Amino acid sequence: MLESELAEPLLHAITDFDSWLTAEQDAEDVSTSITSTLYHYTDEGGLEGIMRSEELWLTSVQHLNDPTELRYGLGLAIEELDQVAKGQYETIQLMCRILRDVLINQVNLAFDFFVCCLSRDGDDLGQWRGYGDDGRGFSIGMNRRLFEVNRGDWPEAHRKPTVANVVYDREIARQRQKKIVTRAIETVRRCLDARQVTNFVEEKVFYKAMSVKLSRAIIFNAITCKHPAYKNEAETRLILPLDIRSANPMIETRVRGAVVVPYVRIKLPIRTNIDSVVVGPAALIETKTAVTRLLESLSVNPNGLVAGSDIPYRPRR
Repeated sequence: MLESELAEPLLHAITDFDSWLTAEQDAEDVSTSITSTLYHYTDEGGLEGIMRSEELWLTSVQHLNDPTELRYGLGLAIEELDQVAKGQYETIQLMCRILRDVLINQVNLAFDFFVCCLSRDGDDLGQWRGYGDDGRGFSIGMNRRLFEVNRGDWPEAHRKPTVANVVYDREIARQRQKKIVTRAIETVRRCLDARQVTNFVEEKVFYKAMSVKLSRAIIFNAITCKHPAYKNEAETRLILPLDIRSANPMIETRVRGAVVVPYVRIKLPIRTNIDSVVVGPAALIETKTAVTRLLESLSVNPNGLVAGSDIPYRPRR
């Protein structure tokens, strides 16, 4: 049986839950609207590539530099699944166990999220060390207009990305996961109480459909939260969810060390939305001049755009 063959009440329940999830995300989009310049830390090759191509590369969340990032947010959701399942019907407990297994072992089977990491702080030592070529690189300051929720000029080849500020408060992050898990369980329980699930096959398809909707939302929340220790990064993320089965033509790969990393490109009018290019604290003294010439060669007026980091720093290598 396919999801589309489910009885009308079950299809209606799935659609209602999906609509509620969309409304929740839209509400978060509004509440976390971008109000300031966003910075992308990169090295010399990244600066030149971004400026010449006017592209941002969004990396598969499965291949971010810190593999613990996703596990932290998923762990909060798994805690809530275990808690909410207590005292529920045996069939609901089974669904929770299945979803738990999906989140732990099969999180990337049907879809993936692609992410570009940005920061509201253009001169942070930790990010210079981690992402800015150990202080020799750059942070590219892009105007908030580039990331406005209601922009109408996103290329048709891509779904419109979501822009979300990262949550560093553990309790807030946990409550976000709890809210959607609780809503999903309530939806399933109402259908069971109304005896709208009539046989085992229908039950299995219904649970799978609800699990897919819920897992997407759980993963999105996991992507947009981090451990409080990373609060100094003041991170905002550009996020593009893709169905792996239909997105293959969009997905490219590059090599990072010994790992093949999937990514997608998004083209944006970056040159006309540059607020600044901050040169790292360990860069050579002539680097500012080189950046000025790069901007001029691309018909970007460099006046007032090129700045140097205020941080005293000696590179580690």
